Amino acid sequence: MKAATASITALLLSATPAMAADLCQTVTASHSQPFLLDGKSGGIVQIAQPASFPDDARAFVVKSDPTFEGQKFEIFPMGADGAGFAVHYEGSEAEQYAAMFDRVKGKLRAVEIPNLNPEAQSYLNMTAATIGGVPALFLNQEKTGETVTRIVPWQNHAWGAVCELKTVAK
Repeated sequence: MKAATASITALLLSATPAMAADLCQTVTASHSQPFLLDGKSGGIVQIAQPASFPDDARAFVVKSDPTFEGQKFEIFPMGADGAGFAVHYEGSEAEQYAAMFDRVKGKLRAVEIPNLNPEAQSYLNMTAATIGGVPALFLNQEKTGETVTRIVPWQNHAWGAVCELKTVAK
């Protein structure tokens, strides 16, 4: 019975898309990290493009986060379930302001974005992408002698765990 349960569990796990803890391993195994570092599509990385969203989603973003009012912003799809990542930039250093929303049973709700930059107050420049078929956000942060790439997947109307890759800085 235990062997059958283990076999079924293994089969189910192999049939699901890459999960949070696996995204960094999947990126590494597929040799796709250079695409994340360059912020370009390639390998298993597909950088998200801004998309048209219903007016109620645009209005919801402005209502949820006043920094979006009067700003030109873009919304990037986060999968096929109606979730979106909204971004606008301000200031001479182009500081990124981001908001996330999800549509559950037809209703919009605000979603807190995980902090991919724990050393600073701002999110810097997160990028929306699909990695191995999983919607995700990632951030490259230059540190002394290395670049840290943090990735967080979006699945089943929730954020997964953040994973981290380190490489020698260019």
